[in-house]
Amino acid sequence: MAKKAARKREARRKLTMATIRIDAAREAFLAAIQEEANITDAAKKAGIARSTHYVWIKDPVYRKRFLEARESAYDRLELEAWRRAFAGSDRLLMFLLSAYRARFRPDAQPPMASGDDLVDVPDDRLEAEAEEEVKKLGFASLNELWRGTP
Repeated sequence: MAKKAARKREARRKLTMATIRIDAAREAFLAAIQEEANITDAAKKAGIARSTHYVWIKDPVYRKRFLEARESAYDRLELEAWRRAFAGSDRLLMFLLSAYRARFRPDAQPPMASGDDLVDVPDDRLEAEAEEEVKKLGFASLNELWRGTP
């Protein structure tokens, strides 16, 4: 009877040790992902197989932590891009502007003309752009704006 109890204790101790090693590997992997957002490199740093991450990702708690760590890495990357853009990279600056402001995207419509050039702008385009601007102000339509009721 004593041997059976001792075997159970030993099995529990081994299971606990394995759990501790897995938890440590997960933490190491998540820390590496937070630094560089690369699964292969993070797995190497954590001392696990790359495929292990894909087994772990089925666990909702781990998946949430992984997504948060990866998002943190993306935030760091974006911060560095902004720093470099302000340090003098016009190309990077334009790329970031196009990501945050539609008017800087290559496929953006040119801005509406001003002054006498409005004569050359078709009425339907003027009306469509006015409707877009009105919606940004919180009105459903131009008519709602003219009535003065948001």
